[in-house]
Amino acid sequence: VLQDPNNFGILSGNPDIKKELLVKQLESFEMNYSALLGT
Repeated sequence: VLQDPNNFGILSGNPDIKKELLVKQLESFEMNYSALLGT
């Protein structure tokens, strides 16, 4: 099984799981970003 950086390769058959991963990624990105800005 090929793995891409976002770990979508394994789960590409399930759009719901893919969406959930994307949301989680976005949330952690936002937290990191606001931490970076010190807000």
